[in-house]
Amino acid sequence: MSQLGEPLVVNLSDIDFVTTKPYTRNARGELVQIPYIEIKVNKKLPKFMMIGKGLMWSYLDALFEDDPLPRGPVNEDIFAPKVDGPSLYSLLNSFTQEVKDEGTDYIVMYHNDFVVTYFESFNASVLSDINVLAEGLAQLCPKPVEKRPFVYKSSKVTIRPSLMMPINGCLLEVIDIGQRWYYRLTAQAGNNVLISLIQPTTTKKNDKGETFAKLQSLIGIASRVNVLHIDGHHLGTPMTNKGMRTNEIDAILYRRGLTI
Repeated sequence: MSQLGEPLVVNLSDIDFVTTKPYTRNARGELVQIPYIEIKVNKKLPKFMMIGKGLMWSYLDALFEDDPLPRGPVNEDIFAPKVDGPSLYSLLNSFTQEVKDEGTDYIVMYHNDFVVTYFESFNASVLSDINVLAEGLAQLCPKPVEKRPFVYKSSKVTIRPSLMMPINGCLLEVIDIGQRWYYRLTAQAGNNVLISLIQPTTTKKNDKGETFAKLQSLIGIASRVNVLHIDGHHLGTPMTNKGMRTNEIDAILYRRGLTI
């Protein structure tokens, strides 16, 4: 894991600003311009803490990467607001909604034990291959496809474009890892235990025949599974995967699935 911490892909529609304080008190009890912000990004996860101007501006700069906000006027609105001026809460919500309306869906957030360290934008231009694959997949299976960033862990952690398609209670994911497609097919067993229905597998991106044969095979597997009959209670509590590579995680999930 890098010094920035663990990356997390966040859907901007899921962000909830729980606490927004532009001023906090220092050790002497004085009010200082050190924002304290708590956000929720997922119902299953605790609140994340953002502390300081640097983190606040890291978020805003990631939102407006191509056209950064002017620091002076925005800081003035936040730290020297007029009586009828916007609050920090309303500004954060307004800026987030603005980029959502312009077509930005995701942001990448880094954290150490739920303390945010950095934000970065997701470069949507790398979705070109995924867009082509999504069009082909739609011809194979008339299910909704979601395109989103994926935290792919190998010798290093990278943010990769991917697509997700729910099929018959399962989740098919295809991740662009450069010259190859990486496939995942998972399902939720009893006791909230995730299992994989396939071993870690890839195909070459330039071999369209192999790629679409693999997709047809995975769609067939997902279509035949009866998720309601998957009992995972004997598997114990869900596994933790901190520090593990993506293919290592999926290999364990597959071995778990074999025991059912």
